[in-house]
Amino acid sequence: MEFLSGKDVIGYTSTNEIQRIRAFLDTFDSQLVDDLHSMILDHKKLVLFGYGPSLLCAEYFAYRFRNCTDITTMAVSDPIAVKNMVDETTLLVILTETGRFHSFQDVYSTAKNKGCDVIIISEEFNTELVTQCDKIFYLAQHAQPEYLQAYEKSRTTFFIFLEEVIQRFLPHQS
Repeated sequence: MEFLSGKDVIGYTSTNEIQRIRAFLDTFDSQLVDDLHSMILDHKKLVLFGYGPSLLCAEYFAYRFRNCTDITTMAVSDPIAVKNMVDETTLLVILTETGRFHSFQDVYSTAKNKGCDVIIISEEFNTELVTQCDKIFYLAQHAQPEYLQAYEKSRTTFFIFLEEVIQRFLPHQS
């Protein structure tokens, strides 16, 4: 209970990941949530794209969006599937931890040729992503350790951020 209330727990040393998540929460920008919510509302279809663990996050959130919106939502990891699914009514959301595992340039070009809007949600700041989307949402100010491979890094900020977006779609109860 002490841990959950933010107090120090005797005999427990927090990890750098917990400190990083606390810093993320302390600087959480709810305007980004509002911006993504608005962008989703402006589209009839939502395609969530990711590789590896980011695809697993995309699949989870595709499920969540399908259950709380009337927007057609799919999760994919295949650029050919993107080519066949997107059109001018689609918002393509690319989830990537670092943007360094694989380029999204082909996915972006394919989507733009179909008139699709493309955004990237990235945890870590990466200037190489600027040419691979229309808009970028950088989530964390602190990167995870460099010694971790992209597939070894946590996706916690995706879950926190996207769950906040989902909350905007849920009916408010009094």
